[in-house]
Amino acid sequence: MNAMSVSDVIENLPDILETLEDEDSVFTITRNGRAVGILMRPEKYDALLETMEILGDKEIMTALETSRTDFKNGNVFGHQEVWQE
Repeated sequence: MNAMSVSDVIENLPDILETLEDEDSVFTITRNGRAVGILMRPEKYDALLETMEILGDKEIMTALETSRTDFKNGNVFGHQEVWQE
């Protein structure tokens, strides 16, 4: 993660935006040495929001834990069972 002061961001914004377009980078914006913001690609931001939503949903997390336990215990369907008509 790249840390830059507000003044550096203002001075280098076109280059920062180009980097964001070309790479999967995240920039931390600082003021007086303290982090005050983040710049990242919208897709990465959306993915983070979706991950947080999933992690905060007890029903989904329970289903995932049940699936993990089933897999660990061998309670799975084989290829033939899934695709037989």
